Amino acid sequence: MATGITVVEPEVIPVKLNHLGRQNILTSQTKIDESNIADVLSRAMDVHRQNRNDLLYLQRYEKGYQPILQRERTTSTNVNIKVVENTASEITDFTVGYVFGNKIALVQRSLSDDIAGTDPKTDSTGVSALNQMFDELGKTSLDQRLARDFCITGLGYRMALANEPRDGNIAPFRIIPLDPLNTFVVKSADVEHRPMMGCTYWVDDVTGEYHYTCYTETQVFSGKGGTLGFSEKPKVDTNGIGLVPIVEYCRSYDRMGCFERVIPLLDAENICASDRINSVSQFVQAFLWLHNAELPDGWREKLTASGILCTASSENLGEVKLEYLTAALDQSGAQTLSDYYYDRALEIAGVPGREAASGGSDTGQAVKLRNGWQIAETAAEAMELVFCESERQFLKVILSIVNTMTPYNLRLGDLDIKFSRNQTDNLLTRVQALSELIATGVDPLHSLKLVSLFPDPQQVYNDSDFMQQTEREAAEAAPPVVGDPGSGEENPSTVSDSPKEEQ
Repeated sequence: MATGITVVEPEVIPVKLNHLGRQNILTSQTKIDESNIADVLSRAMDVHRQNRNDLLYLQRYEKGYQPILQRERTTSTNVNIKVVENTASEITDFTVGYVFGNKIALVQRSLSDDIAGTDPKTDSTGVSALNQMFDELGKTSLDQRLARDFCITGLGYRMALANEPRDGNIAPFRIIPLDPLNTFVVKSADVEHRPMMGCTYWVDDVTGEYHYTCYTETQVFSGKGGTLGFSEKPKVDTNGIGLVPIVEYCRSYDRMGCFERVIPLLDAENICASDRINSVSQFVQAFLWLHNAELPDGWREKLTASGILCTASSENLGEVKLEYLTAALDQSGAQTLSDYYYDRALEIAGVPGREAASGGSDTGQAVKLRNGWQIAETAAEAMELVFCESERQFLKVILSIVNTMTPYNLRLGDLDIKFSRNQTDNLLTRVQALSELIATGVDPLHSLKLVSLFPDPQQVYNDSDFMQQTEREAAEAAPPVVGDPGSGEENPSTVSDSPKEEQ
């Protein structure tokens, strides 16, 4: 009996990975509108589906669905134990926690108003208000979710849309995390690679229809279709933000995941671990060899089925033997090989090792250099630069909404993106450095950003009232106005012009 319901087939599990990173989706069109949206989307979906296979493979790999689980043995098929070490998950957890474990705050880039001609006090208040809006929306947790996406797959996406403040909140926008499996950004094919269109879609699990929403700088296209785009004329609306609200984030410029380069080493580590357990299992299930023993009729077949191998010399001549047939694996050599794969994978991925200190004379800096923490910090700083490039595009969308719907008037150049890590390391040294910087005349805000003592240096600066203190000190240090009461100087208008009499 027909029901009219289309059954969606289960998703095919990808069996291979393109180890060259995710492809950029480009278009040669200089403008995307009603006349060419269907063609642009169709071409983009063709490339996106190739990227999607890689993304799905990497997501499953990080969760533990790795090639060792599909291994088939042609000999000793009854012993085929499969062990997944899943160092990929360890690398991902460390990278996300180390780089994005603390709040990413915005601080005022400069207190000078020579270029923009704006009031630095107003800018400071606006930056603090923007940080408060992000806190209301839980941006710190959203950053971690985004970072986990692009650390695993190499790509991550999120969108910002205008939203009327409600329930006492002050944020006039909302941040929407997007699934990289169902999202992509189309860029121009010229040297600029400017974002031309952002697209996200979802699939109806009953009908199998694709529901697309595509954003350009001026228009929004929405409609139903199949795997290669719209199947009908899309609905067209106006994009009031004036920018593509979907922003693409990359972990690095090669657009690869954090453990993708070391997948061959991780596969070898799984094979080594699995075969070591197989060796133990084979030792336990070893055949018992019975040689030159007289057996009643029918017992030889019964013993063979029970794991006992029965043989005899010609005419039953020779010594009777009873022993196990074993070939144990050299566990010390296997451990050395396993440690090599593990250590090399962590080194290449920029994850510190787990070596214990060799003695009590090591300083903290020596331990960092030996165990790889300095390499991890260098890799984190490189990732921050790539992240900030996309974060600035995201802030452009946010500022377009904030400047329209609030009294603030912030520019992207007023904002500096500040990461904070290891805030308690060398705490006394940092406090002393902060005191010395301020004492020598360095601006307090820049000093707070340098020492990285606080997750939100801008709010600490505002709450500490540094600006008002500086104004008071400047007023106290200014020379008194001539004729001012209390200055101790006479008013020139009351001084006699006649020369003094000679004594």
